Amino acid sequence: MAPTHFYPILFFICYFIFSTSAIAQDDLLAAGPMAGYNTATEVVVWIQTKEEAEAQLVYWPEGDTSGGGKTDIVRSKLEEALTIEFVLQQLTPDTRYHYRLWLNEKKVELPDSLFFFTRTEAPYPTFSLATGSCAYIEDDSLQDEKGLFKFGGRYDIFDQIAAKQPDYMLWLGDNIYLRGNDWESVEGVHYRYTHSRQTPALNRFLRVGHHLAIWDDHDFGPNDSDGTWGGKDYTKAAFERFWGNPAAADSGGTYFAYRIGDVELFMTDCRYFRSPVGQGESFLGDKQIEWLIQALKASDANFKLVAVGTQLFSNCNLGEGYCFGFPEEFARFMKRLEAEKIPGIVFLSGDKHYTEISRYDLPDHYPLYELTFSPLTSFPTPFRLKNTHRVKRTSYKRRNFGMLHFEGEPTNRYMRIELYNFKGKLIWERKIWARQLGK
Repeated sequence: MAPTHFYPILFFICYFIFSTSAIAQDDLLAAGPMAGYNTATEVVVWIQTKEEAEAQLVYWPEGDTSGGGKTDIVRSKLEEALTIEFVLQQLTPDTRYHYRLWLNEKKVELPDSLFFFTRTEAPYPTFSLATGSCAYIEDDSLQDEKGLFKFGGRYDIFDQIAAKQPDYMLWLGDNIYLRGNDWESVEGVHYRYTHSRQTPALNRFLRVGHHLAIWDDHDFGPNDSDGTWGGKDYTKAAFERFWGNPAAADSGGTYFAYRIGDVELFMTDCRYFRSPVGQGESFLGDKQIEWLIQALKASDANFKLVAVGTQLFSNCNLGEGYCFGFPEEFARFMKRLEAEKIPGIVFLSGDKHYTEISRYDLPDHYPLYELTFSPLTSFPTPFRLKNTHRVKRTSYKRRNFGMLHFEGEPTNRYMRIELYNFKGKLIWERKIWARQLGK
Protein backbone atom coordinates (compact mmCIF):
# COMPACT_ATOMS: atom_id res chain seq x y z
CA MET A 1 0.00 0.00 0.00
CA ALA A 2 1.26 3.43 -0.88
CA PRO A 3 1.99 5.85 1.94
CA THR A 4 -0.82 8.27 2.75
CA HIS A 5 1.20 11.30 1.69
CA PHE A 6 1.38 9.81 -1.83
CA TYR A 7 -2.33 10.44 -2.59
CA PRO A 8 -2.22 14.26 -2.46
CA ILE A 9 0.85 14.13 -4.69
CA LEU A 10 -0.94 11.77 -7.10
CA PHE A 11 -4.02 14.01 -7.10
CA PHE A 12 -1.87 17.07 -7.83
CA ILE A 13 -0.11 15.30 -10.71
CA CYS A 14 -3.44 14.17 -12.22
CA TYR A 15 -4.95 17.62 -11.74
CA PHE A 16 -1.91 19.27 -13.36
CA ILE A 17 -2.07 16.94 -16.37
CA PHE A 18 -5.83 17.48 -16.78
CA SER A 19 -5.72 21.25 -16.30
CA THR A 20 -2.78 21.83 -18.62
CA SER A 21 -4.53 19.69 -21.24
CA ALA A 22 -7.71 21.75 -20.87
CA ILE A 23 -5.76 25.00 -20.99
CA ALA A 24 -4.01 23.81 -24.11
CA GLN A 25 -7.35 23.32 -25.82
CA ASP A 26 -8.68 26.65 -24.61
CA ASP A 27 -5.53 28.33 -25.91
CA LEU A 28 -6.31 26.97 -29.38
CA LEU A 29 -9.29 29.32 -29.64
CA ALA A 30 -8.25 32.68 -31.08
CA ALA A 31 -11.64 34.40 -31.34
CA GLY A 32 -15.34 33.69 -31.00
CA PRO A 33 -17.59 31.87 -30.96
CA MET A 34 -19.79 34.46 -32.69
CA ALA A 35 -23.33 33.87 -33.90
CA GLY A 36 -24.04 35.39 -37.30
CA TYR A 37 -27.28 35.37 -39.28
CA ASN A 38 -30.24 33.35 -38.06
CA THR A 39 -33.50 32.22 -39.59
CA ALA A 40 -36.39 30.33 -37.99
CA THR A 41 -34.56 27.03 -38.60
CA GLU A 42 -30.91 27.91 -39.37
CA VAL A 43 -28.03 29.65 -37.58
CA VAL A 44 -24.39 30.24 -38.46
CA VAL A 45 -21.70 30.25 -35.74
CA TRP A 46 -18.17 31.51 -36.45
CA ILE A 47 -14.87 30.72 -34.72
CA GLN A 48 -11.16 31.24 -35.36
CA THR A 49 -8.40 29.00 -34.01
CA LYS A 50 -4.71 29.77 -33.43
CA GLU A 51 -3.51 26.76 -35.38
CA GLU A 52 -5.12 24.09 -37.50
CA ALA A 53 -7.54 22.13 -35.33
CA GLU A 54 -10.62 19.94 -35.53
CA ALA A 55 -13.73 21.68 -34.21
CA GLN A 56 -17.29 20.67 -33.37
CA LEU A 57 -20.33 22.30 -31.77
CA VAL A 58 -22.70 20.46 -29.44
CA TYR A 59 -26.00 22.29 -28.93
CA TRP A 60 -29.36 21.83 -27.20
CA PRO A 61 -32.61 23.79 -26.66
CA GLU A 62 -32.73 25.68 -23.39
CA GLY A 63 -34.12 23.40 -20.68
CA ASP A 64 -33.93 20.27 -22.84
CA THR A 65 -30.47 18.73 -22.90
CA SER A 66 -31.87 15.57 -24.47
CA GLY A 67 -33.17 17.41 -27.54
CA GLY A 68 -29.93 18.69 -28.97
CA GLY A 69 -27.50 17.76 -31.69
CA LYS A 70 -23.97 18.25 -32.88
CA THR A 71 -22.27 19.46 -36.01
CA ASP A 72 -19.87 17.53 -38.17
CA ILE A 73 -16.24 17.81 -37.18
CA VAL A 74 -14.61 20.56 -39.28
CA ARG A 75 -10.92 21.36 -39.54
CA SER A 76 -9.70 24.94 -39.59
CA LYS A 77 -7.22 25.67 -42.37
CA LEU A 78 -4.37 28.14 -42.54
CA GLU A 79 -5.34 29.30 -46.04
CA GLU A 80 -8.79 30.23 -44.68
CA ALA A 81 -7.28 32.26 -41.83
CA LEU A 82 -8.08 29.38 -39.44
CA THR A 83 -11.76 30.40 -39.48
CA ILE A 84 -14.75 28.07 -39.45
CA GLU A 85 -18.44 28.77 -40.07
CA PHE A 86 -20.74 26.14 -38.66
CA VAL A 87 -24.15 26.17 -40.36
CA LEU A 88 -26.71 24.60 -38.03
CA GLN A 89 -29.92 23.55 -39.75
CA GLN A 90 -33.30 21.94 -39.01
CA LEU A 91 -33.60 23.90 -35.76
CA THR A 92 -36.84 24.74 -33.97
CA PRO A 93 -38.25 28.23 -34.59
CA ASP A 94 -38.32 30.81 -31.78
CA THR A 95 -35.98 28.77 -29.59
CA ARG A 96 -32.95 29.66 -27.52
CA TYR A 97 -30.13 27.14 -27.80
CA HIS A 98 -27.09 26.66 -25.60
CA TYR A 99 -23.94 25.19 -27.06
CA ARG A 100 -20.41 24.02 -26.35
CA LEU A 101 -17.31 24.14 -28.52
CA TRP A 102 -14.94 21.20 -28.79
CA LEU A 103 -11.43 21.48 -30.26
CA ASN A 104 -9.41 18.37 -31.01
CA GLU A 105 -12.04 16.29 -29.19
CA LYS A 106 -11.72 18.28 -25.94
CA LYS A 107 -14.30 20.69 -24.56
CA VAL A 108 -13.24 24.35 -24.55
CA GLU A 109 -13.91 25.93 -21.17
CA LEU A 110 -15.24 29.45 -21.66
CA PRO A 111 -16.44 31.87 -18.97
CA ASP A 112 -19.56 32.74 -20.95
CA SER A 113 -22.81 30.84 -21.21
CA LEU A 114 -22.87 30.41 -24.98
CA PHE A 115 -26.21 30.62 -26.74
CA PHE A 116 -27.89 31.53 -30.00
CA PHE A 117 -31.55 31.73 -30.94
CA THR A 118 -33.72 31.05 -33.94
CA ARG A 119 -36.05 33.73 -35.24
CA THR A 120 -39.66 33.81 -34.25
CA GLU A 121 -42.31 33.39 -36.91
CA ALA A 122 -44.45 35.99 -35.13
CA PRO A 123 -45.08 38.95 -37.47
CA TYR A 124 -44.48 41.71 -34.88
CA PRO A 125 -41.63 40.68 -32.56
CA THR A 126 -40.18 42.89 -29.84
CA PHE A 127 -36.40 42.90 -30.14
CA SER A 128 -33.32 45.09 -29.88
CA LEU A 129 -30.51 45.87 -32.27
CA ALA A 130 -27.24 47.53 -31.22
CA THR A 131 -25.30 49.45 -33.83
CA GLY A 132 -22.15 51.50 -34.40
CA SER A 133 -19.15 52.02 -36.65
CA CYS A 134 -15.46 52.89 -36.64
CA ALA A 135 -13.72 50.38 -34.37
CA TYR A 136 -10.01 51.23 -34.44
CA ILE A 137 -7.82 48.84 -32.45
CA GLU A 138 -4.27 49.97 -31.66
CA ASP A 139 -1.35 47.80 -32.78
CA ASP A 140 1.83 48.45 -30.82
CA SER A 141 3.84 46.39 -33.30
CA LEU A 142 3.53 49.18 -35.87
CA GLN A 143 6.21 51.86 -35.69
CA ASP A 144 3.85 54.64 -36.76
CA GLU A 145 1.55 53.94 -33.80
CA LYS A 146 4.20 54.33 -31.13
CA GLY A 147 4.00 57.69 -29.40
CA LEU A 148 1.83 59.81 -27.15
CA PHE A 149 -1.23 59.97 -29.39
CA LYS A 150 -3.49 56.92 -29.63
CA PHE A 151 -6.18 56.95 -32.30
CA GLY A 152 -8.09 54.03 -30.77
CA GLY A 153 -9.20 53.54 -27.18
CA ARG A 154 -11.92 52.80 -24.63
CA TYR A 155 -12.38 49.22 -25.76
CA ASP A 156 -14.55 48.71 -22.67
CA ILE A 157 -17.36 50.17 -24.79
CA PHE A 158 -17.84 46.59 -26.05
CA ASP A 159 -18.57 45.46 -22.49
CA GLN A 160 -21.12 48.26 -22.22
CA ILE A 161 -22.88 47.13 -25.40
CA ALA A 162 -22.82 43.53 -24.19
CA ALA A 163 -24.42 44.63 -20.91
CA LYS A 164 -27.46 45.85 -22.87
CA GLN A 165 -27.92 42.26 -24.15
CA PRO A 166 -28.91 43.21 -27.71
CA ASP A 167 -30.49 40.51 -29.83
CA TYR A 168 -28.47 41.71 -32.81
CA MET A 169 -25.41 43.85 -33.45
CA LEU A 170 -25.29 45.73 -36.75
CA TRP A 171 -21.74 46.84 -37.64
CA LEU A 172 -21.94 49.91 -39.91
CA GLY A 173 -18.48 49.80 -41.49
CA ASP A 174 -14.86 50.59 -40.64
CA ASN A 175 -15.17 47.56 -38.39
CA ILE A 176 -11.41 47.17 -38.76
CA TYR A 177 -8.79 49.62 -40.02
CA LEU A 178 -6.51 48.20 -42.67
CA ARG A 179 -3.19 50.00 -42.41
CA GLY A 180 0.56 49.54 -42.46
CA ASN A 181 0.18 48.05 -45.94
CA ASP A 182 -2.21 45.37 -44.66
CA TRP A 183 -4.26 45.80 -47.83
CA GLU A 184 -1.37 44.80 -50.09
CA SER A 185 -1.77 41.07 -49.40
CA VAL A 186 -4.33 38.50 -48.34
CA GLU A 187 -2.12 37.64 -45.36
CA GLY A 188 -2.03 41.27 -44.28
CA VAL A 189 -5.83 41.56 -44.38
CA HIS A 190 -6.17 38.32 -42.39
CA TYR A 191 -3.65 39.64 -39.86
CA ARG A 192 -5.66 42.83 -39.29
CA TYR A 193 -8.93 40.96 -38.70
CA THR A 194 -7.17 38.49 -36.42
CA HIS A 195 -5.45 41.22 -34.41
CA SER A 196 -8.74 43.08 -33.89
CA ARG A 197 -10.73 39.99 -32.95
CA GLN A 198 -8.25 39.07 -30.22
CA THR A 199 -8.99 42.27 -28.29
CA PRO A 200 -10.46 40.80 -25.06
CA ALA A 201 -13.46 43.15 -24.69
CA LEU A 202 -14.35 42.85 -28.37
CA ASN A 203 -14.04 39.07 -28.27
CA ARG A 204 -16.31 38.92 -25.22
CA PHE A 205 -18.89 41.01 -27.07
CA LEU A 206 -18.79 38.77 -30.15
CA ARG A 207 -20.36 36.05 -27.98
CA VAL A 208 -23.45 38.19 -27.28
CA GLY A 209 -26.38 38.19 -29.71
CA HIS A 210 -26.16 37.76 -33.48
CA HIS A 211 -23.81 39.90 -35.57
CA LEU A 212 -24.28 41.31 -39.08
CA ALA A 213 -22.01 43.76 -40.91
CA ILE A 214 -21.49 46.09 -43.86
CA TRP A 215 -18.14 47.58 -44.77
CA ASP A 216 -16.65 50.97 -45.55
CA ASP A 217 -13.26 52.08 -46.85
CA HIS A 218 -11.10 50.88 -43.95
CA ASP A 219 -12.25 47.26 -44.21
CA PHE A 220 -12.43 47.52 -48.01
CA GLY A 221 -8.96 48.91 -48.74
CA PRO A 222 -6.96 52.15 -48.39
CA ASN A 223 -8.48 55.32 -46.98
CA ASP A 224 -11.29 56.73 -49.18
CA SER A 225 -10.81 53.86 -51.65
CA ASP A 226 -13.27 53.16 -54.44
CA GLY A 227 -14.16 50.43 -56.93
CA THR A 228 -10.92 50.91 -58.87
CA TRP A 229 -9.01 49.47 -55.89
CA GLY A 230 -7.29 46.35 -57.24
CA GLY A 231 -7.47 44.27 -54.07
CA LYS A 232 -11.22 44.52 -53.54
CA ASP A 233 -11.91 40.87 -54.35
CA TYR A 234 -9.57 39.50 -51.70
CA THR A 235 -10.71 42.05 -49.11
CA LYS A 236 -14.27 41.00 -49.97
CA ALA A 237 -13.33 37.34 -49.47
CA ALA A 238 -11.81 38.20 -46.07
CA PHE A 239 -14.89 40.25 -45.09
CA GLU A 240 -17.12 37.29 -45.88
CA ARG A 241 -14.76 34.92 -44.05
CA PHE A 242 -14.81 36.93 -40.81
CA TRP A 243 -18.52 37.86 -40.72
CA GLY A 244 -21.43 35.44 -40.57
CA ASN A 245 -23.62 37.34 -43.04
CA PRO A 246 -26.09 35.55 -45.30
CA ALA A 247 -25.02 35.16 -48.92
CA ALA A 248 -24.71 38.40 -50.90
CA ALA A 249 -27.44 39.21 -53.41
CA ASP A 250 -24.85 39.42 -56.21
CA SER A 251 -21.45 37.93 -56.96
CA GLY A 252 -20.12 41.48 -57.06
CA GLY A 253 -20.25 43.47 -53.84
CA THR A 254 -21.45 42.49 -50.39
CA TYR A 255 -25.06 43.73 -50.31
CA PHE A 256 -27.98 41.65 -49.04
CA ALA A 257 -31.44 41.88 -47.43
CA TYR A 258 -32.37 40.35 -44.09
CA ARG A 259 -35.85 40.12 -42.52
CA ILE A 260 -36.72 40.09 -38.80
CA GLY A 261 -40.50 40.12 -38.33
CA ASP A 262 -41.82 43.48 -39.52
CA VAL A 263 -38.29 44.90 -39.80
CA GLU A 264 -36.16 44.34 -42.89
CA LEU A 265 -32.50 45.28 -43.19
CA PHE A 266 -31.06 46.29 -46.56
CA MET A 267 -27.31 46.05 -46.13
CA THR A 268 -25.68 47.98 -48.95
CA ASP A 269 -22.14 48.19 -50.33
CA CYS A 270 -20.96 51.77 -50.96
CA ARG A 271 -17.40 50.81 -51.99
CA TYR A 272 -17.30 47.97 -54.51
CA PHE A 273 -19.07 49.95 -57.29
CA ARG A 274 -17.94 53.45 -56.33
CA SER A 275 -16.17 55.60 -58.90
CA PRO A 276 -13.32 57.95 -57.98
CA VAL A 277 -14.60 61.36 -56.90
CA GLY A 278 -14.74 63.66 -59.89
CA GLN A 279 -14.27 60.80 -62.37
CA GLY A 280 -17.76 59.37 -62.50
CA GLU A 281 -21.10 59.24 -60.77
CA SER A 282 -21.27 55.82 -59.18
CA PHE A 283 -21.72 55.54 -55.41
CA LEU A 284 -23.99 52.54 -54.94
CA GLY A 285 -24.10 52.04 -58.70
CA ASP A 286 -27.08 51.57 -61.00
CA LYS A 287 -27.26 47.80 -60.55
CA GLN A 288 -27.32 47.95 -56.76
CA ILE A 289 -29.78 50.85 -56.71
CA GLU A 290 -32.15 48.90 -58.95
CA TRP A 291 -31.84 45.88 -56.66
CA LEU A 292 -32.50 48.09 -53.65
CA ILE A 293 -35.55 49.81 -55.17
CA GLN A 294 -37.12 46.52 -56.22
CA ALA A 295 -36.37 44.88 -52.86
CA LEU A 296 -37.85 47.85 -50.97
CA LYS A 297 -40.98 47.76 -53.14
CA ALA A 298 -41.41 44.03 -52.59
CA SER A 299 -41.10 44.30 -48.82
CA ASP A 300 -44.17 44.75 -46.63
CA ALA A 301 -42.08 45.40 -43.50
CA ASN A 302 -43.13 48.29 -41.26
CA PHE A 303 -39.50 49.38 -40.98
CA LYS A 304 -37.10 49.13 -43.91
CA LEU A 305 -33.63 49.97 -42.57
CA VAL A 306 -31.13 50.80 -45.31
CA ALA A 307 -27.58 50.57 -43.97
CA VAL A 308 -24.89 52.53 -45.86
CA GLY A 309 -21.24 52.90 -44.84
CA THR A 310 -21.03 56.60 -45.79
CA GLN A 311 -23.44 59.39 -44.84
CA LEU A 312 -26.18 60.26 -47.31
CA PHE A 313 -27.90 63.48 -46.25
CA SER A 314 -25.29 65.48 -44.34
CA ASN A 315 -24.20 68.50 -46.38
CA CYS A 316 -21.21 69.12 -44.14
CA ASN A 317 -18.51 69.02 -46.81
CA LEU A 318 -15.93 67.29 -44.63
CA GLY A 319 -14.66 63.89 -45.66
CA GLU A 320 -16.98 61.81 -47.80
CA GLY A 321 -20.72 62.12 -48.42
CA TYR A 322 -23.32 60.94 -50.91
CA CYS A 323 -25.23 64.17 -51.51
CA PHE A 324 -22.17 66.36 -52.18
CA GLY A 325 -19.70 63.73 -53.44
CA PHE A 326 -22.01 62.12 -56.01
CA PRO A 327 -24.78 64.68 -56.53
CA GLU A 328 -26.13 63.29 -59.81
CA GLU A 329 -26.60 59.71 -58.59
CA PHE A 330 -27.91 61.00 -55.27
CA ALA A 331 -30.53 63.10 -57.09
CA ARG A 332 -31.55 60.13 -59.27
CA PHE A 333 -31.88 57.90 -56.22
CA MET A 334 -33.99 60.44 -54.34
CA LYS A 335 -36.21 60.96 -57.40
CA ARG A 336 -36.81 57.20 -57.59
CA LEU A 337 -37.79 57.07 -53.92
CA GLU A 338 -40.12 60.03 -54.39
CA ALA A 339 -41.76 58.46 -57.44
CA GLU A 340 -42.18 54.99 -55.93
CA LYS A 341 -43.50 56.29 -52.57
CA ILE A 342 -42.20 53.23 -50.73
CA PRO A 343 -43.24 53.38 -47.07
CA GLY A 344 -41.13 52.57 -44.02
CA ILE A 345 -37.63 53.66 -45.09
CA VAL A 346 -35.03 54.76 -42.52
CA PHE A 347 -31.31 55.05 -43.33
CA LEU A 348 -28.43 54.02 -41.05
CA SER A 349 -24.82 55.11 -41.54
CA GLY A 350 -21.46 55.52 -39.83
CA ASP A 351 -18.02 56.75 -40.95
CA LYS A 352 -17.89 60.37 -39.71
CA HIS A 353 -16.61 59.89 -36.12
CA TYR A 354 -19.61 61.70 -34.71
CA THR A 355 -23.28 60.85 -34.24
CA GLU A 356 -26.38 62.70 -35.42
CA ILE A 357 -29.82 62.24 -36.94
CA SER A 358 -30.43 63.91 -40.29
CA ARG A 359 -33.83 64.63 -41.85
CA TYR A 360 -34.27 64.96 -45.60
CA ASP A 361 -37.58 66.23 -46.99
CA LEU A 362 -38.79 65.31 -50.46
CA PRO A 363 -41.84 66.98 -52.05
CA ASP A 364 -45.05 65.04 -51.41
CA HIS A 365 -43.19 62.40 -49.38
CA TYR A 366 -42.81 61.50 -45.73
CA PRO A 367 -39.54 62.66 -44.04
CA LEU A 368 -36.49 60.49 -44.68
CA TYR A 369 -34.36 60.03 -41.57
CA GLU A 370 -30.73 58.99 -41.42
CA LEU A 371 -29.33 57.71 -38.12
CA THR A 372 -25.54 58.07 -38.03
CA PHE A 373 -23.66 56.29 -35.22
CA SER A 374 -19.89 56.82 -34.94
CA PRO A 375 -17.32 56.18 -33.52
CA LEU A 376 -17.08 53.08 -31.35
CA THR A 377 -13.37 53.16 -30.44
CA SER A 378 -11.83 55.50 -33.04
CA PHE A 379 -10.85 59.05 -32.13
CA PRO A 380 -13.92 61.35 -32.27
CA THR A 381 -13.80 64.31 -34.62
CA PRO A 382 -12.65 67.55 -32.91
CA PHE A 383 -14.22 69.83 -35.54
CA ARG A 384 -17.36 71.97 -35.38
CA LEU A 385 -19.60 70.57 -38.09
CA LYS A 386 -22.54 72.27 -39.79
CA ASN A 387 -25.22 70.04 -41.30
CA THR A 388 -28.41 71.88 -42.17
CA HIS A 389 -30.34 68.57 -42.24
CA ARG A 390 -29.40 67.69 -38.65
CA VAL A 391 -32.23 67.13 -36.18
CA LYS A 392 -31.67 69.47 -33.26
CA ARG A 393 -29.95 68.16 -30.14
CA THR A 394 -28.88 64.87 -31.73
CA SER A 395 -25.22 65.72 -32.45
CA TYR A 396 -22.73 63.89 -30.24
CA LYS A 397 -18.94 63.92 -30.59
CA ARG A 398 -17.75 61.24 -28.18
CA ARG A 399 -17.28 57.48 -28.51
CA ASN A 400 -20.73 55.95 -28.53
CA PHE A 401 -23.13 53.26 -29.71
CA GLY A 402 -26.79 53.11 -30.63
CA MET A 403 -29.63 50.84 -29.56
CA LEU A 404 -32.74 50.38 -31.71
CA HIS A 405 -35.76 48.79 -30.03
CA PHE A 406 -38.74 47.64 -32.09
CA GLU A 407 -41.87 47.70 -29.98
CA GLY A 408 -45.59 48.34 -29.90
CA GLU A 409 -48.82 46.71 -30.94
CA PRO A 410 -49.35 45.71 -34.59
CA THR A 411 -51.32 48.88 -35.30
CA ASN A 412 -48.93 51.16 -33.38
CA ARG A 413 -45.40 49.94 -34.07
CA TYR A 414 -42.45 52.20 -33.34
CA MET A 415 -38.67 52.21 -33.27
CA ARG A 416 -37.16 53.54 -30.05
CA ILE A 417 -33.68 54.98 -30.67
CA GLU A 418 -31.18 55.32 -27.83
CA LEU A 419 -27.68 56.79 -27.89
CA TYR A 420 -25.18 55.68 -25.21
CA ASN A 421 -21.67 56.88 -24.50
CA PHE A 422 -18.71 54.55 -23.95
CA LYS A 423 -19.58 54.30 -20.25
CA GLY A 424 -23.08 53.05 -21.02
CA LYS A 425 -24.77 56.33 -20.04
CA LEU A 426 -27.90 57.28 -21.98
CA ILE A 427 -27.29 60.52 -23.93
CA TRP A 428 -30.59 60.92 -25.77
CA GLU A 429 -33.67 58.97 -26.84
CA ARG A 430 -36.03 59.41 -29.78
CA LYS A 431 -38.94 57.50 -31.32
CA ILE A 432 -40.05 57.01 -34.90
CA TRP A 433 -43.52 55.50 -35.45
CA ALA A 434 -44.33 53.41 -38.48
CA ARG A 435 -47.21 55.79 -39.21
CA GLN A 436 -44.67 58.62 -39.67
CA LEU A 437 -43.10 56.66 -42.53
CA GLY A 438 -46.04 56.55 -44.91
CA LYS A 439 -47.60 53.43 -43.38
